[in-house]
Amino acid sequence: MNFTSLPKYKHRLLFFSPYFYPYISGITTYPKLLFSQLSSEYEVTVLTFKHDKSLPSIEIIDGVKVVRMQYLFRISKGFVSPQSLIYFLKEMYCANVLVVNLPNIEGTALVFLAKILRKPSLGFYHCQVALESTLFRRIISEI
Repeated sequence: MNFTSLPKYKHRLLFFSPYFYPYISGITTYPKLLFSQLSSEYEVTVLTFKHDKSLPSIEIIDGVKVVRMQYLFRISKGFVSPQSLIYFLKEMYCANVLVVNLPNIEGTALVFLAKILRKPSLGFYHCQVALESTLFRRIISEI
């Protein structure tokens, strides 16, 4: 899907990621920059978890509406939040396009919901490739 072909404000983009700004990592930096730019032409909502209890539940950051969901508890960096299904229903109903930060298990229900509602979805897959220290790795790193 090419975002530049979407009519101005006709589409509402819903982005889901377990973490978002002000949490700083590789999976939050790129989406923040991208959606801050897109917010001048599209209505963008970020759905994320309230990783820090002192953060507001809803705020606007660089033109992007950020909705932070509560959770019951964490397992490592993952969130367990049955109540997120209510947020997923509400936000997916209003959205035209779903964008999901991958990998994450928390957004699986949201992706299925988008499919049921026949709404297009995109995924950003972030990973770090860790190769053994070999000649092959050195060659790959230099390319």
